[in-house]
Amino acid sequence: MQEFMGVRVIMRGAGPGCQPAPDQAVDLGTAWADTAPMTAHRIVPAGAAFRWALALILWAVADTGAEPEATPGEPLPPESADRDPDAQFRRGLAHLQELGEDRQLEEGVKWILAAARAGHTRARTYLAGLYTRGTVVPYQPETAFRLLLESALENHRAAAYGVAQCYRNGLGVERDPGKAEEWFARAAHIDESGIDPLDGESLHAMGLSYRDGHGVARSYADAARWLLKACEAGSPRSLFELANFYAYGLGVPREPRKAFALYTRAAHEGSVQACLALSRHYRDGMGVAADPAESRAWSERAARQLEVEAGLGDLDAATDLYLYYSRGVFDREPERALAWLKQAVAGGYPRALTLYGEALATGSVVE
Repeated sequence: MQEFMGVRVIMRGAGPGCQPAPDQAVDLGTAWADTAPMTAHRIVPAGAAFRWALALILWAVADTGAEPEATPGEPLPPESADRDPDAQFRRGLAHLQELGEDRQLEEGVKWILAAARAGHTRARTYLAGLYTRGTVVPYQPETAFRLLLESALENHRAAAYGVAQCYRNGLGVERDPGKAEEWFARAAHIDESGIDPLDGESLHAMGLSYRDGHGVARSYADAARWLLKACEAGSPRSLFELANFYAYGLGVPREPRKAFALYTRAAHEGSVQACLALSRHYRDGMGVAADPAESRAWSERAARQLEVEAGLGDLDAATDLYLYYSRGVFDREPERALAWLKQAVAGGYPRALTLYGEALATGSVVE
């Protein structure tokens, strides 16, 4: 769901074909695409069938396509006395990160959008994350690329890393491995003194750069150091990644118990992958006593979390549900799996289109 600021979704009742409550709807299909200035780069539709590896992605929020009472971009509510873009961005995050069913999704997105329009770099990067998964706004990789590029040109490390991923995977721009490496290098060499210690997205991106050797020499020890900083800045995804380092002894001593503790924190922050990791730990007795019932409970929690995200419009979550239900990560439910895959296909999500084509070719899906 995202992370890149770790929005936690605690909502119930989602499933294939369901819609969020009308008071959570916001139609941002053209809110940015029609107003943001076009850069000099030519933008073409995404054609690659790679999963977006962008680790800066937001955990899910809602999308119904319904017309809101107030069009995004109109004056914000009267209580918005503070017009400072950074305050707007933080207020938007506060709305999106509320727990429970009273989360004010539309209000939160309006604040994020207002900050982005005012030129707030992190808000633009965050908004790009929404467009890459089809949550709140339609799936528009071209718009996401444009937003990332604008922020990257202002030396925002997370955005520069995102631009590199776009070029690498052909998302929102024509695939270009050479430009991808250029942007990975640029992201890795942005002056460290310019990174906000609370900018978890950029700290996380630096950790991934060292983990994967993008733009810098691979160093698991340096990756762990940056991921720890990102955790301290409140990045749930970084908690999950750092847990992997302790689970497998990458750049740090192998400590299953510490890994288990980090997975638990990440899971409670909404990380589906952390829930699945906990399921494996309880199944295999890694860092905790084996407990088949607890293992199943965490697997079921992961399924519920993904279904919430997908039910609110997250196309990547819908695609994951197809894989997990069809391949036995969760209980095998072929019909349920196919329903989620078709939702992602209807949204034009490249990874889902590829999987659907493969299913048709193998005869596991018949039209």
